[in-house]
Amino acid sequence: MAAWQGYYCVVIIVFMFGALLRNVAGPDVLMLGSLAAMLAADAVPIPDALKGFSNKGLLTVACLFVVAAGISNTHALDYYMGKLLGHPKNAAQAQIRLMVPGTVSRVSQILTHCLP
Repeated sequence: MAAWQGYYCVVIIVFMFGALLRNVAGPDVLMLGSLAAMLAADAVPIPDALKGFSNKGLLTVACLFVVAAGISNTHALDYYMGKLLGHPKNAAQAQIRLMVPGTVSRVSQILTHCLP
């Protein structure tokens, strides 16, 4: 790798982190955009660039983000969480309810059995 390629990658990564901190776009768009910029400049070989995106752990987490977004957007668990946790009046009361033994395990059971 030539010297300019290393500097180019560092600049792209700094801009990507700045855009992530400012919520310019979604992380998927920024990461793939950064990868595309590095590939277009031929700063990173194609097999090395795609190796990170083919990691099983990364793909699993990406799939879980899709599931979590679906649950959040459809409010599928609002009814059950309301029954389980009640309606706390402030943040401290909500934290105490979450720390009660058994509450987190019940939520975990619901999510484990409801999600594929």
